[in-house]
Amino acid sequence: MLQVQGRVCEGCDQFNYVDTTGRYNATTNPTGYGLANIVVDPLGFDSYTLEVWYPNSPVDGPADYTFNLQTSVPPPDADDYYTWTITKGMMGLTKLVSGVWNMRATGVIAGVSYYADVECIFVADVSSVVDQKMLSYDPMCPCKNGCESPTELFAQLLTIKCGGICDAEKAQTAITNLYARVKNCC
Repeated sequence: MLQVQGRVCEGCDQFNYVDTTGRYNATTNPTGYGLANIVVDPLGFDSYTLEVWYPNSPVDGPADYTFNLQTSVPPPDADDYYTWTITKGMMGLTKLVSGVWNMRATGVIAGVSYYADVECIFVADVSSVVDQKMLSYDPMCPCKNGCESPTELFAQLLTIKCGGICDAEKAQTAITNLYARVKNCC
C-alpha cells in the first residue's frame, strides 16, 4: 500500500520539500509510487498539497500557507525523489523565522487521503543574528553588567543547531529565548 513520505531541508530564504516516497519495488520499497500502489507519481493524485504551519501556529488550526504540489512537478532525481523549492516570497514572508515548522503533504485519490507529516527546526535566521554579534565580539573587552555575552548566545545556538534539544516545544522555547537575549547583547 502507498505510503507518502517527505522531508524538509532549510535554506536561507527558502526551504525544499522533498517527496521521498520513491519508486515501487516489491523487495526494497513496497510502499512507493507504482502501479502496484495505484499512484505512479505526484501527478497521479487527484490533488496533492503541502500545508505549512509557521512557528507558534497551532497545528490543529488552518495552515498558514498551502502549496499545490501538482502546479509544477519537478523531474525525479536519481533516487526517484521529487524536490520543490518554496521561497519566503511565495509565502508572503520577508524572512523565514527560526523555530519549529510543521508541514503536511496530502495526496488524495478516489476520496482516499495519504499523508506525510514533517516537523523541522529552522535555525538560519537566528544563526545570522547571533553570527553578527560574534563578528563584533572582542574577547579582550568584557561585556557590561546586564548585557548578554555573545559567546553564551553562540553556545546556546550550537546546542539547538546540533540537535541538543530534541523536544520540539523545548527547541521553540530556546529559539524564542535566544531571539530575546540577542537584543540585549553587548
